Formats: sequence, C-alpha cells, structure tokens
Amino acid sequence: MLLDKIISDRKREDVLDVLHAVHPSHKQRLWLVGFLNYVGYNLPEILRIIDSENRWKGYDKEKTAYQASSVITGKRQTRRDRRDKPAMTIDDLIKTFMSNTKPTGRLTVPSTILWAAVYYYLEGYIPLPKDKDAKRPMFNWKQYQEKPPTLEEVMSWDWSNGLCLLANDKFSFIDIDTSGYEQVFKDYHVEFTPRGGLHAFGLGAVKSVNVENVGELKGKGTLIVAYPTKGYHAKE
Repeated sequence: MLLDKIISDRKREDVLDVLHAVHPSHKQRLWLVGFLNYVGYNLPEILRIIDSENRWKGYDKEKTAYQASSVITGKRQTRRDRRDKPAMTIDDLIKTFMSNTKPTGRLTVPSTILWAAVYYYLEGYIPLPKDKDAKRPMFNWKQYQEKPPTLEEVMSWDWSNGLCLLANDKFSFIDIDTSGYEQVFKDYHVEFTPRGGLHAFGLGAVKSVNVENVGELKGKGTLIVAYPTKGYHAKE
C-alpha cells in the first residue's frame, strides 16, 4: 500500500484529508511533504503518492515536484534542531488546553445520532456526518469552517455512520490517547474513544498541536468523532 509506512491511523487520515481536499492550503501541502519524508518516504515515493491520490483542483505536477524538493532540502538542514527540542508531555498538553479554554459542563447528548447531531448544533457545535470507513466527514466539509451548516442541512444528512464535530472559534477539543485523566476534566464534557482514550470539550479557541503517541489539541478546522457514534460513549 502507498501509505503503509504510516503506523498511526490518525496520521494516515490526516494525510488523506490533505490529499483529498479540493483546495488544500500551501501550509497543508508543505506539511504533507514534510511528514511523508519524516516517516521514511523519499522524494520519488512522495511524488508518486501525491500524483496517484490527490484531488487538488489545478494540480501542477512540475510545480509540486519543485516545491516538494525544496521542502525536503530544508527539512534536512533543520532536522537536528527539531531533535534537540523537547517534546510536549501529556501534562503540558492538558495545561495548555485548560489555560486557553473554560469548562463546558456536562452535555446531555441523545443516544440517537440524528438527534445528537441536532442537540450539538443547538449547543453551538458543528456536527457533520461521519464517513463509513474513516474518522472524517463523508463529504467535503471545508466550507463549514467559516460558515456553519443550517439546521435544515443537519436534519437532511445521512447520520447512519456516526458523527464528527468540527472545532471552531467557540469550541475546541483535546484528544488524549490514554485513559486515567477523567477526573482532571471533571467540569468539562468528556467522551471516551473505542481505544481507551478520551475527548474533552472546551469553551474557547486553542492552537492545534499534535504530539505523537500522547494526544492532540484540536483547534479550528480540526475534527473529532463524537458520541453516539458506535464505540464512543459519554461520561455519566
């Protein structure tokens, strides 16, 4: 498989989100090349992946090859600096999240996915129907970063695969890969993931941060899968 060097399912989905976006930002494209190189792909392999998987409007193969080459050259020059920088710990991640958000309190989310989506929407969140096979919406969702859907749209969508929530200027999330931190977020709404991690919902905006094998801060434009999607449950 083209992406078999990416061990993390979450990072593989992040890569596919960029490849399948119609209008990925310049920053997203640079991240894509840098990340693929980081996990062990060389330049020809990266270009092969982009060429076969991208859905970018106006894709220019030669320009992409030039930019990818520049990214990898610059990456080699700065890799030592990045190794020397200590990684954030889970405590650092939690402290940053709680410093930039206020507790949401517990949400009483309905157990039926459609009505859960309506409930989240009325609370100010942006619910989007989940793709059947991946932790992302089933359709192109980028436009909802700036303009939320209408209630009529939410009511009309197919929610049979579960739901995602899109972080915005009002709400953000922390996604922790391990259990045992529920009490830290006693005043926040908390949901548990199928693999034993948790999501906490915060009132306020954070800058997105991803710490491998630790967790993520989910800022504007990023997603979580939420209860009552199969395998997810809310703290009682």
